Amino acid sequence: DRPAEREAWIADLGAVGKSGKKLRCQRYFPDLDRWFEMVAYPFKAGFFVAKFVEISEQKKLEYELHQSRDLMRYVIEHIWGAVCVLDREFRYLYVSSQYLRDYKLPESPLIGRCHYDVFPDIPEKWKDVHRRALAGEVLREERDPFPREDGSVVWTRWECRPWYENDGSTGGIILYTEVITEQVEAELR
Repeated sequence: DRPAEREAWIADLGAVGKSGKKLRCQRYFPDLDRWFEMVAYPFKAGFFVAKFVEISEQKKLEYELHQSRDLMRYVIEHIWGAVCVLDREFRYLYVSSQYLRDYKLPESPLIGRCHYDVFPDIPEKWKDVHRRALAGEVLREERDPFPREDGSVVWTRWECRPWYENDGSTGGIILYTEVITEQVEAELR
């Protein structure tokens, strides 16, 4: 709504003139089809000076980045396998629905939580695998027991690999896992 957008700009600038307080904001100018960042400073009572910088390209890149992250989240959530992506502090960035089902995790958001808080019974050998992956190694195991605090054992097949930031530094790790408990128990019978 172009008139409403214009009125919002006028109201913002008028507030600077009335309040005498600096204002910094980003707004879209529909008449120009451009985004601008505006910084308005009080000049003297009832007056202001405003500086406008076009940020349309920045806004386009922000939108594309947001779309890319949404797509990544969607793909990982709906992938058939159990996958999680962790940052350098082992906090969850992305988690597949299968990962939640396989490890009987609640639907409450894991994003931002530390992997070791979610799995306090994780074996030290796996913590070592995570550290090695952060150092650049790709590690995997075809048949590995995961003894749980309740005395049960979950058998897994897994791969742990680093993922990288744009500057080439390790950003965290990706865990691909598959629960194979039924297969292992059938073999052991």
